[in-house]
Formats: sequence, structure tokens, C-alpha cells
Amino acid sequence: MTPYEVAGKRVYSPEATEITSSMESMIGGEEGEAFVFRVRQRVKTNEAEITADFEVEYRFIEPGGQISEEAQVEFAEKVAFMALVPYLRESVHTTAMRLGVQPPLLGMVRQGEFRLRADGDVTSGGSPKN
Repeated sequence: MTPYEVAGKRVYSPEATEITSSMESMIGGEEGEAFVFRVRQRVKTNEAEITADFEVEYRFIEPGGQISEEAQVEFAEKVAFMALVPYLRESVHTTAMRLGVQPPLLGMVRQGEFRLRADGDVTSGGSPKN
């Protein structure tokens, strides 16, 4: 598990009445060596803007391992994303606490609800997170 960005800033936005959350994702890695999945979550409230960006890496036991694109997407949706969720949630919560603002209540994500779209954006529960 590797953090790339954990950031937050206080803002005052009286017109913002609900929490918005968006995610971006990336699949990659070294061919035959590792599979990498990275997610950046951005959360905006009327008090703060918070970013949590984490990556998880899985290495092949033997060099030269191959995984099809379809299997990569399925693994990212069912395993890698679920491994990242606790880190993303904790980072958002802790950053809000350090800023002295109300931590946002993020919805539950159950295995099987998360889907990757072809453009790399994330959906959860079948609907895009904007």
C-alpha cells in the first residue's frame, strides 16, 4: 500500500449543502512482474476539500506472469479496490479531524457494487460518483 497524496484544505462554501465525492482509478504495473491499482478520491463539503490517493501493488510469485485485461479489471473491482477502501476512508476522516471540520459520512461500498468504466472512472452501485 503506497500513499501518493493525502491533502485537505478548509473552505467556506455556504451554497454546498451536500457532500460530493469523486474517484479516479488507474490499472498498471510492470509486465510480467506486478499488477498495480491506484485510486484517488476527492471529497468536498461546505467546510473542506479532501484528497486521498493510494496505490496497491501485487507481485507475481514467478517472473513472467501474465494476466488478461479482463482479469485485471475483475481483480481490480473485486479485490484491489476493496483492499484500498479502508485506507481511503481513514485518510478522509483523519484529514477532516486534523482540519477541525465535521468528518464527511461516506457511504458503504460492498463487494460487487464497484465497477470500472472503460475511461478509467469509477462507479459504485451502478451509478457514477461525481
